[in-house]
Amino acid sequence: MAHWICERCGKGFQRAKAGPRPIRFCSQQCYWKYRRTHQEEFQETGQFQLGLIPWNKGLKGFRPSPDTEFKPGQGSINLLPLGSVRVRVRKRDKGKRAWVKVAENGTSYDWKPRALVAWEKHFGPLPEGAVLHHIDRNTLNDDITNLAALSRAAHLMDHRPEFEKRRRFRASKATKERWQEYRLRDVDSYYWEGLEE
Repeated sequence: MAHWICERCGKGFQRAKAGPRPIRFCSQQCYWKYRRTHQEEFQETGQFQLGLIPWNKGLKGFRPSPDTEFKPGQGSINLLPLGSVRVRVRKRDKGKRAWVKVAENGTSYDWKPRALVAWEKHFGPLPEGAVLHHIDRNTLNDDITNLAALSRAAHLMDHRPEFEKRRRFRASKATKERWQEYRLRDVDSYYWEGLEE
């Protein structure tokens, strides 16, 4: 144990050194009292010092530049008119979809998928539990001849070969062997073709 002398109270104390810096104070109380009396030594950038007065004290409601402030009822310069179309990309699969602005209620805006708007224009509301399917697999082709309303199960079965193909490339050897066994149990072979590669 090394012997040290406190810089504030001058009292001697013993403490094991834990790093390259010397031990300057015997306790936290001595450290804080010394720090209050020697503030210039402990100045840190960005820290508001005790005793300083903030520039906006007593200026409640102060408006430094009223000419450039937003005015009540002022609309955004980025505001799009009704009927505007935007293409959004889904994070999970990078799939693109077109969305149409259908309503504007003061501060909120309603956007709907363009495919749904086209379907409702021709056939009315989409049946409950149904999803819109793009027949040619191009999700930006929202022509009414390219849309079909399917149940979720039918939609999944229609896209299943694509899902399996994507999964097959990421699968391990053991998984491919399990798929091969499953294929031999009279499952439709078109889901599993090319597994022997």
